[in-house]
Amino acid sequence: MLAQLTAFDVLALVLVVGSIAALCGYAGGAGARLLFAVRVDRVEGALFQLLNRSKGAAGQAATQVTKARISSAEKEAEVLAAQLAAKGGGQRNGGGPWWKRGGTAADLAEEQSFAEIEKAKDDARKKGA
Repeated sequence: MLAQLTAFDVLALVLVVGSIAALCGYAGGAGARLLFAVRVDRVEGALFQLLNRSKGAAGQAATQVTKARISSAEKEAEVLAAQLAAKGGGQRNGGGPWWKRGGTAADLAEEQSFAEIEKAKDDARKKGA
């Protein structure tokens, strides 16, 4: 049987088998790369879909934990602020901001001297006018 084949028949057989092999991926042709890419792309897509779903679930759980921590910290801060307000401000030196506090004895004496100076200026203006 092999003795009856001509060179043309062998060439045609090699070309047909080579073309099919290249298209199906056995000879490493462009068809093989495309076929491999299609196969891997399907598997890769399914794998990434599963990974994204698991990441999404884990991310949602982590977000919920973070929100719970923040809200509990805010609630605790509100409770502490209410306690400080009930005590009278919680500030040193009598409570309130620094410009509303009485201050030390030196501060009081300085304020009194400024008030005296302003009063003297006002009296001088009234006498001159």
